[in-house]
Amino acid sequence: IGAIATYVKSGDSWIQLGDLLHSTNTSTDVNTYFGDSVSLTADGNTLIVGATGWIVDDVSNAGKVFIYDRDGDSWVERGAGISLPTLYSSMGSSCEISSNGNIVVVGAYRKTDDCGTILIYDREGDNWILREEIFDHVNANRSGFGEAITINHDASLIVSGDDCIDFSDTITDVGCAYFYKNPV
Repeated sequence: IGAIATYVKSGDSWIQLGDLLHSTNTSTDVNTYFGDSVSLTADGNTLIVGATGWIVDDVSNAGKVFIYDRDGDSWVERGAGISLPTLYSSMGSSCEISSNGNIVVVGAYRKTDDCGTILIYDREGDNWILREEIFDHVNANRSGFGEAITINHDASLIVSGDDCIDFSDTITDVGCAYFYKNPV
């Protein structure tokens, strides 16, 4: 099912901040993989959590990204989160939030026929609006594209790792990294 614990540094010690965050899935599928990926804003006041096994609109393993705001010593879920009702897309396999909390970049490494994608969202209040979707067009039949991503502070640079790239017929799964400049 999964859970998230957050900690703050106090002197030389780390102290747990509030209660554990748990998956709130009420379906019979308990494999939500809540916590597959996590990211914090620079000030530590907004947290995003990926759950690749989340059921969306009765679609298995579609995935979801939850957004939480810090309220004192606890976390409060903000809005409906970000989801993608595509069978086995595994959305949330990776997720990053810009330092100011206004851009979220999400990986869904199995969105179509095991072809991964990166989705870029802009914040509008408590809603997240899809601005752009980047596909791995080079290796469309076999890809881990979007399984691991990272961004710089303002999400103007996105890097996606892909561990399923073949160099030749005999040298397989060597992997690579893709770099994208995001016009913020």
